[in-house]
Amino acid sequence: MARVAPQLPALLGDDYQGAALRYARRHPMTDGFHESARDFARRLTDRGTGPALSWSQRRRLRRWLRDHA
Repeated sequence: MARVAPQLPALLGDDYQGAALRYARRHPMTDGFHESARDFARRLTDRGTGPALSWSQRRRLRRWLRDHA
């Protein structure tokens, strides 16, 4: 995902690698890299899913999703 969505590691910082690996293990890619990146970001913005993100990280992820819809 980092290759097609390089902003995600920058937005998530140290939380990116672990969260991306957990997502990839549980959600095999079916609709392509870009859709997987969007689904990953959507799941991270849902409370209770993935790492505990700060308010600003969630806001930046929602903005990224809006810009890459």
